Amino acid sequence: MKFISITLLNQLRVLSGLIIVSLLCLPFVYYVSIKYGQDKAIFILIPYLLIFFIPVIYLHFTYYYTSKGFFYKIGQGKLVQIGRSGETYYKVNDIKKIELFMNGNRLREESFRRFPFQDYYYSIIELKEGRKIIITCLHSYKLDKILTENLSGAEINKHNVFFPILSLEQRE
Repeated sequence: MKFISITLLNQLRVLSGLIIVSLLCLPFVYYVSIKYGQDKAIFILIPYLLIFFIPVIYLHFTYYYTSKGFFYKIGQGKLVQIGRSGETYYKVNDIKKIELFMNGNRLREESFRRFPFQDYYYSIIELKEGRKIIITCLHSYKLDKILTENLSGAEINKHNVFFPILSLEQRE
């Protein structure tokens, strides 16, 4: 069984796009502020914040808040959710369907990402009893592969979304 949990390494792996863009952009903003003044640097900083930083931070905190406190063991035809109330076991025939919400680049298994938020994705496992389990990429960077390989007996749907945001309705 594969044990997945939120770790610092998983978080850094998902944040790597933002870290790289920040390492490239922020020194350039500093250079422009020294050479041309702070008013010119703002014109570079605002797009950076709006396009790269704020969306990633929003997704990261939303995913973290949704996922914290849960660990999972996923094996051939089995899913174990470990939380505050103990372990809950599910077999593949307890699962109604698995929905994966990810960007098109991940669906096509392309390594090139245009935006740092394209590394974020999540799954909703809908159980026949009506409950929903949300597992995010903060648990594992290869969550889609783990789910499709181990829970292949369940219906698995992959959805192409530009910005993989978890809505309040999905989190309930």
